[in-house]
Amino acid sequence: MAKWQVPCGNQRQAQKLISTPSLDTKARLLSFNRTQTREETSIHILCEPEALASLRLVYLGSFFLDTEGIINLNIGAIWNFGKGTGKR
Repeated sequence: MAKWQVPCGNQRQAQKLISTPSLDTKARLLSFNRTQTREETSIHILCEPEALASLRLVYLGSFFLDTEGIINLNIGAIWNFGKGTGKR
């Protein structure tokens, strides 16, 4: 296991969803503060709320996703989805 894959602190979900290291991706993910991320998990927001189904379709290509579907998404699409929800 590479050093960047070792689970630590609050990055465990991101490490599950990002298959390769990227300094740009790391910088984007670390730019979120506690207020921006609130109490919902990223997996919950990306997969479950019915209220966000239309936004998921527009930005991520599907009304509902599972964790396997998230792994294949472009980080830019996820970023734009986050901006579209107004939760960033």
